[in-house]
Amino acid sequence: MKLIFPLFICITFLTGCPTMDPATGTIDIFNYSDSAIYVYQSCSDSLSCEPALDLFLVERVPRTDAEGNRMKDTIAPDYRINAYSYGIIYAFGSSEKPTIPCDGEYLTLFYIKETTMRTNSWDEICKNQLYERKVKFTNQELDASSWKITYEPKDK
Repeated sequence: MKLIFPLFICITFLTGCPTMDPATGTIDIFNYSDSAIYVYQSCSDSLSCEPALDLFLVERVPRTDAEGNRMKDTIAPDYRINAYSYGIIYAFGSSEKPTIPCDGEYLTLFYIKETTMRTNSWDEICKNQLYERKVKFTNQELDASSWKITYEPKDK
């Protein structure tokens, strides 16, 4: 009986303690255009069909707010950045020392207009390379910009 109590405390301590994942590196993207953009990151020069981007995400588990009211199940994905707003995409490394998630020398960001996402399937977008702009970044360039990138429309 004397062994059960310390064993119970030990098991409770080990299984009941919350764990914290270390923060990963992020890239802040500021959208200075009149419409939402979708940002696809890749380690190659062309837009890949996998993984596909979705216009919106639908949560499969119903959510409720603090008062018990059911919340909407359609949400914007992280890679969608509203007009005149900012968002983040995830990189590798830590929050103090982010790094690009590519074995090569650069990370390519593809900017896709929301109108393109609404009027085309993802297969059409990747097959026809229907992006507004593509920009390559090295770790050194991202370090120099403090991992902050600005997207502005071409006509400005």
